[in-house]
Amino acid sequence: MKNKCKSFIHLHRLIIISVLVVVICLAAIVTLVSLRSQTNAMPVVKPSQNDTVLNLAKVPKWEERSLPSKYVSAEIDGQRFVATGTTVATTRLADSLGNITLVGYDEADINFYIENSKIKEYRLDAAVYALHDLDPQCVVAIKYDGQESFYVYVAEDYKPETLGEFMTKLNPQASLQIGEISYDKANKTYTYELKDIITFWNFLKANSAAKYVNPNELNKFGGEWGVHVYSDLTEDQNLYFGISHDGYLFTNIYHTVKAFDIGTDASAEFIENIIK
Repeated sequence: MKNKCKSFIHLHRLIIISVLVVVICLAAIVTLVSLRSQTNAMPVVKPSQNDTVLNLAKVPKWEERSLPSKYVSAEIDGQRFVATGTTVATTRLADSLGNITLVGYDEADINFYIENSKIKEYRLDAAVYALHDLDPQCVVAIKYDGQESFYVYVAEDYKPETLGEFMTKLNPQASLQIGEISYDKANKTYTYELKDIITFWNFLKANSAAKYVNPNELNKFGGEWGVHVYSDLTEDQNLYFGISHDGYLFTNIYHTVKAFDIGTDASAEFIENIIK
């Protein structure tokens, strides 16, 4: 009986030792394969200076660019404003808001892409003005030193609390022209006309309490219905007010898309009462 027990224990130990040997061998094989795969891995290819130079051929030289494309942004009272590329008449100017210094960078300079510390800065003094019927925290006019024109800049990150605040500060009724209405369905676009332009503006005012919503959180930037508008304050003429069936109003009339929660009842009212 004792001999059988000893034999069983011996066999059990041999099994354990064998399992350990197998585990150790497998671990060694995995390590070798991993090292070999790292050795044979495809190297990370970084763009060469020649690639960068080829891309630079598409970028206009500094002297070929317009002033708004040279001085794309302006820092005013800690807020970033961006150029829209358009000018306004002196009759639209309100109060002077002081002077600033604009900073521009030559994107045709190779250092713009590979050596930030060597980027050449260009500086230009400018005067800032408010515009009639527009809040200067949202839109201003800038006159470059030595120039006669007044260029429009808009606050890039302005986020109103409500649709009413947006309408008050930016006064779109005074600066926009209404175009056609489009409706997208099943990859087709249908066009309509407004029954009455005033009715549309009244619709927006009636929903002035609608809260601002970040369109990124909605994962959408427009609605099925789009009211196309035109503005002389920007070169971008792909502007709109969008209304979605699930109760949101969108607009991109001042550089970035903004969304407001108007509710599904308001969306239904727009479809029933405002479109011909």
